[in-house]
Amino acid sequence: MTPAPRAGRAVSVRWALAAVVVVPLVALSVLAATTVSRATADAGISRDIAQRSREVRELAELETALAVETYFGAAVAALDSFGLPPGSIEDFIGLDVESEWAAARAEVDDVIPDDDAGRFTDLLGAARASDVDAGSIVSLYSRASEELADRFETTRVDLRELAASGPAPRRMARSIRTISDAAELRDQVGTMASNLFGARFPSEAPTGEAPRRLIGADARYEAARERIQTAVAGGSDAAEMLATIEQDPALLAFLASIDDTIRAITAGEPPVGDTIDFDAEAAMFMGSLVAIERYGDLVQQTAGELAELSAGLADDAVSSQRWVIAVALATVAVSLLIAVLIGRWIGVSVRDLGAAASGMDDGQLDERAAVAGPLEVRVAAQALNDAVGHLQSAERQALALASDDLDSPVLAERVPGQLGDSLQQALQRLATSMEEREEFRRRLHHEASHDALTTLPNRSAIIAGLGRALARSRRGGGSVAVLYVDLNGFKRINDQNGHATGDRVLRTIAERIRATTRESDLIGRLGGDEFVVVADPVADLDEAVALAHRLRAAISEPVPTATTTSVTPGASIGIAMGDTEELTPDEILRDADLAVYRAKEMGSGVEVCDVDLRNELAHRYSVEERLAEAIDADQLELYYQPIVDAEDGAAVGVEALVRWPRPDGTIVPPDAFIPIAERSDLIIDLDRWVVERAASQLAEWTEDPTLGATSMSVNISARHVSTRGFAGEVMDILHRHGVEPRRLVVEVTESALLADLEHVVTELEHLRRRGVRIAIDDFGTGYTSLALLLQLPIDVLKLDRSLIERLDDPKDRSIVQLIIDTGHLLGVTITAEGIETADQ
Repeated sequence: MTPAPRAGRAVSVRWALAAVVVVPLVALSVLAATTVSRATADAGISRDIAQRSREVRELAELETALAVETYFGAAVAALDSFGLPPGSIEDFIGLDVESEWAAARAEVDDVIPDDDAGRFTDLLGAARASDVDAGSIVSLYSRASEELADRFETTRVDLRELAASGPAPRRMARSIRTISDAAELRDQVGTMASNLFGARFPSEAPTGEAPRRLIGADARYEAARERIQTAVAGGSDAAEMLATIEQDPALLAFLASIDDTIRAITAGEPPVGDTIDFDAEAAMFMGSLVAIERYGDLVQQTAGELAELSAGLADDAVSSQRWVIAVALATVAVSLLIAVLIGRWIGVSVRDLGAAASGMDDGQLDERAAVAGPLEVRVAAQALNDAVGHLQSAERQALALASDDLDSPVLAERVPGQLGDSLQQALQRLATSMEEREEFRRRLHHEASHDALTTLPNRSAIIAGLGRALARSRRGGGSVAVLYVDLNGFKRINDQNGHATGDRVLRTIAERIRATTRESDLIGRLGGDEFVVVADPVADLDEAVALAHRLRAAISEPVPTATTTSVTPGASIGIAMGDTEELTPDEILRDADLAVYRAKEMGSGVEVCDVDLRNELAHRYSVEERLAEAIDADQLELYYQPIVDAEDGAAVGVEALVRWPRPDGTIVPPDAFIPIAERSDLIIDLDRWVVERAASQLAEWTEDPTLGATSMSVNISARHVSTRGFAGEVMDILHRHGVEPRRLVVEVTESALLADLEHVVTELEHLRRRGVRIAIDDFGTGYTSLALLLQLPIDVLKLDRSLIERLDDPKDRSIVQLIIDTGHLLGVTITAEGIETADQ
């Protein structure tokens, strides 16, 4: 950065300005003292100005008093129109508006001239009439205010014309402008107040007119406020009064309410919420009233100061002397010459400084200001040049950051002083923040696409990677194989050894899958105990099957645990090939899932999804869709199979069997739709239909002398009995149909008990306590131990048909006898399926 020339010794600008200002003032003072002939005329004009100023003050006082009367008169009328007594809002604003209105009327009567008559007096009397409604009273007061405003404007115009021809016209004009601005502030406060409440509480459907008027009034108020701050004479009573007014808490709160309302309107939000804060609305009302009174006092104060100024000028004019005119003229001429010379000297340097500053403002940082002129201008030029240099350095550093060039030597540049230290600290923090943000973004991306436990890609990342692999294979040839790995017995590992051991097993299996596959293969965890391998590329299906067997062998190795024991997981793997154009990644993954499901059913370990399996899937979807429609349309039927006593052949109950009739009269076999329903939550809907229909049938049999005490057994799926609230759902159905719980027998299979033993036992225990009997269906086909029967809340054991069919075998006969004896010892009833002969 090229150093700018330094400022040297120079004459201070204050001496130059003093020379320009003091000499003309001295000359004008001498000239005023010698202008006797003008003094007489000026004195007369000053007295007229003083008189007009007093009239303006009286009118201002009357206008302010009328504004207060209008406020309280309109409030009383508005309350009356709403059917509210005037004292109903006293708690909110701390005033009795009816009393305040009377006081305001008295104050107006005090300040109104005794001889005043005409349209204003008539309008005021009409507004005060007792039978005037809220809308009319506001209109009448507004017209009375307009009448006073016309008088005020006429008097102010006369005052301005007199001031233009009198002594010190600029001071007069400034005072008159101050009066006008003060009156404008007072009037705009009233306008803002009316439009504020109109915007917050529109009487009709909102049209946007009140908000626009409020914004316009606020803008005019701010403009008048800026003008009066510039025009008011420093150190005057009016200036002090203005400063006091602007610090008034009531005015500040009122202006803040306007800002909040405008902000809400601009943002498209309602200015007032569902609950109205009456204290806040009352504070706005009182704030606007206080502001009108205070600004009314300011109008009177400025008018009084103008009267005093006019009187003083009249006194000064009388004491002036004519003979000083020649001296004053000469002094003025000399002053003008000096002013021209000094102005030119200062103007050139200031103009150059201004040009450099304009270029800097436009973003042109190549130009420098000449260090010349008075001392202050030279110092300013030097400071501007230094600032340009600092900005150039900051620009270079910003460009380096924008291009992510965090190693650029530009970032090490330092400008002198505190600004340089601050810029360097900001750059360092920004660079550090950018590095941390990039690292955080990378970490978030990894966490969003990977499994936290195994660090493998998750489902979304697998789908994306499979999509890319398919695109590559379809462009360049080759095949992609998806291997869906589902662990066998992982839930048992978790339940028996704890989740910490389960997590160890999952991490170990993830490492074994990594070690068994290639670097080009994509490995991921779908969740739970399910993994996916996208083998890319594979030569053919045989290579994919060989990989599946290697994976099963690696997974099936024992996994050490935290204890001295180890667990041995197993796996079933389904394979789907991505060698067809029409299959999407989701569909290929679905096919692999279908294959692993068949591998589990068949116990084969590895299965491949083929056309038959896809057709089976399509058939399953078709059956699910039609079965759901049949349940919704109540097209199913219940058949009732009797349960008889083996000793006397008497019927002791029935078992409800669901059947699905076709439109042609034939029956869809249960094994054609129940296994399909059990694969999804559709089985729960089917169970609910059966329980509902069974309860309805039991209710119909209640009055029958033969069937009134008959019990009915219903089969409940493992998926349904494992759901939360199952027991309460069954009891609700029985209660709705008025059926005694003891007449219902809920049959569950051994697989349902073992799926979630603790929860299932809790649900069944709840039913059993309410009177519902519990039966274990197909007993002898699962893995339930006889010892486990002691823990189960059961009333009936149903021996599976397969045990009955093998009674000819002495060993099987002994097992059946053992089960029967154990059941009798436990106090449960034994029911057998498939008995067809007397020997059985």
